[in-house]
Amino acid sequence: MTCEAFRLGKDAKVYRNLVPYSTPTFTAAANEVKIARDVTQNLDKGDFDGSTRGTGGWRQHAGTLKDASIDLEILYRPSDVHYEALLAAFLFDGCVELLIVSGPPTVIGADGLWAEFTVTGFTRNEPLEEGLTVSVTLMPAISTNEPKWVKSNGAVFSVVTS
Repeated sequence: MTCEAFRLGKDAKVYRNLVPYSTPTFTAAANEVKIARDVTQNLDKGDFDGSTRGTGGWRQHAGTLKDASIDLEILYRPSDVHYEALLAAFLFDGCVELLIVSGPPTVIGADGLWAEFTVTGFTRNEPLEEGLTVSVTLMPAISTNEPKWVKSNGAVFSVVTS
């Protein structure tokens, strides 16, 4: 009997590019946002209803603009460079370039979203019997660099073009 392969959430990765948006340099372990805990990648698409009287009584649709948001829970660790970058992006209306993927570049087929993000939420959580965390909400920033979907070939992440 063979078990079906699957991935665990703990093996997914969040990387921050330390170089301005260009060739991704996410393979360096130093760029991994290791303070990340729970991550939710929300993808949606707008809808155009193209139904007419000639569609046989059926609605017909076409997808329009894609939308994304990332909900990222991180440990409250002000000494961490990634924490500081996310907080600065929130406080000073900057952006941060992230890659949110299902695994490291060494995992063939690991995929996810690569984009420059604006930080729209930075909520500190202070539960009585737990450690402090921060819930960060990210959305693609206004940029000349559009968000991209990437996939690993087992060595590096490449942009998916079709």
